[in-house]
Amino acid sequence: SRPYNALQNSPYFLSLTLHPYDKNDQAGFIQKLTHDIEISKQLVQKIEESAIGLQDILKTPLMLTLFVMTYQTKLQIALSISEFYRDIFDVLMNRFTGSSSIRNSYKQLASNARQKLAAGGSRKNAINSLQQIIKTIRSNNRRN
Repeated sequence: SRPYNALQNSPYFLSLTLHPYDKNDQAGFIQKLTHDIEISKQLVQKIEESAIGLQDILKTPLMLTLFVMTYQTKLQIALSISEFYRDIFDVLMNRFTGSSSIRNSYKQLASNARQKLAAGGSRKNAINSLQQIIKTIRSNNRRN
């Protein structure tokens, strides 16, 4: 994902190029993730009908996996790109944080960062807010 980095030139790593998934690849991968033909057909149909161009976003196994995880949790498809990524973030935070108070703290910090950016704030302020999230996560991980 990051061309010309040091790892690509390392003799200890093999660098491969993934071709973007097309419609058939997406359908096959979704079926493997869901283990259910009917659900996978429904998801593929929702991707095709998406007004936000999900077919163009879901070109990698990672993005498809995050999409299926989010759909299985929320049982709905996002209506905008920002909502799509916010839903993914929320699902991942809910899944990987144990305490709801910690989760709410992360959500508040992330929301503050998004609001600063949307209100015309500088990227630097938004980045500072995100760095605060990372510090909070590290601090909470050290306690556990």
